Amino acid sequence: MTNLTVQINQDYKEKLDLLKQIIPNMDGSQITDDGKMVEVLIETFIGFLQEQAMHEHGHDHNHGDDSCGTGGCGCSH
Repeated sequence: MTNLTVQINQDYKEKLDLLKQIIPNMDGSQITDDGKMVEVLIETFIGFLQEQAMHEHGHDHNHGDDSCGTGGCGCSH
């Protein structure tokens, strides 16, 4: 594991504190550590990017872009 030091602007610190209250840890407990919350946000973002990539990959192989948004997969692009 690599240690990384991050400085957080006060505006972002307030938002980070709010996220710690509403996004639980994997075991359901409240996240109290700023570093852990940043870790969770990064992992969540990577998961989101992977889902988007899978969705795009599905478009390439399941149907052409011409059917998107017209009853094909229902996406808007």
